[in-house]
Amino acid sequence: MQKAAARRWAIAAATAALSALPLATPAQARADVFHFDGQNNATRRCMDDSFAYGLRAFGCNRLDFQQFRHSDGIWGGDRYYHELRNKVTGRCVDDSFAYGLRAFDCNGQAFQQWAVSSGSGGSTFKNRATGRCVDDSFAYGLRAFDCNGTTFQKWWGVHAN
Repeated sequence: MQKAAARRWAIAAATAALSALPLATPAQARADVFHFDGQNNATRRCMDDSFAYGLRAFGCNRLDFQQFRHSDGIWGGDRYYHELRNKVTGRCVDDSFAYGLRAFDCNGQAFQQWAVSSGSGGSTFKNRATGRCVDDSFAYGLRAFDCNGTTFQKWWGVHAN
């Protein structure tokens, strides 16, 4: 009788403990919360957005103008895409053939969705709408350009949380 009561108590305690744990769905289990405060591998400049100067490459200073963050990965059929939202301006990094790379009010469109690919040489940001990558060089500045795997398109400082 005591064994049965002890068994029921153990099952009840285990059930209560397990029910207190949050359930992880596949969407929650992804490391889709990230922030970006890094620098370009070729120029060592950082992506920077302010209302005064717009989106640009600028010497890294770790101020909030160089902080980009978003927590929602958008499933695109073959991968997750992310917004790059500036901490200060709240604007998103946007790329289109009509306007090029710019900061623009966040609207959830494919122009503001970026596939983040990380490798030993850094991370790349590939736009869902244009297929171009964020690129920085001294000759052309910060821009979107055909993805080519060069250090101009590699960034350090992409952190999953």
